[in-house]
Amino acid sequence: MFDRVFVRAVDHLLADAPWARERLMPHADCVLHVDSVPFEVRARITDEGLLDAADADQVASVRITLPLGEMPAALASGGLAKAFGRARIEGDAELAETLGFVFRNLEWDVEEDLARVVGDIPAHRLADAARALRSGAARGAEALRGNVGEYLSEESGLLATRPQLEAFRGEVATLRDALARLEKRVSRVERKLHR
Repeated sequence: MFDRVFVRAVDHLLADAPWARERLMPHADCVLHVDSVPFEVRARITDEGLLDAADADQVASVRITLPLGEMPAALASGGLAKAFGRARIEGDAELAETLGFVFRNLEWDVEEDLARVVGDIPAHRLADAARALRSGAARGAEALRGNVGEYLSEESGLLATRPQLEAFRGEVATLRDALARLEKRVSRVERKLHR
């Protein structure tokens, strides 16, 4: 069942990307085996550069093993490129390189798909709202990081501040220089004693 979902999702993206289909066409009839516990997908590249579910007995030209649980994330916007970057790949190197290029550059136009369902204006507004939400979440995460860092360094004293680190570095350099001078003096005294 998951084979069909994955194939349909990727084919949907390929349908709007003629450049990707053209890159896949020379690899027609090659079988791709994607293994991401608990999901497993076997797909065959068609003459049109799309994917079709492959039988379990067909030998895979390329086997892609994704880390545990990456397959669902691969179907999200931008997820294919991220998932493919963390994958272990075995088999036909030329096909693997082609698949890597396609997956890294294949993008889902969410707004276009929404427009087909709800219309252009609502789709645009929903996409804007999603972008604003993502941007706000990123700003919130950055502010939280800054606040936690400030708390840990300024208020709790668990982390040293930059001025404290600079002062410590200066003290270490002074101590290192003093130790070097002391070693030279000890060395001179030892030479005088052994004469």
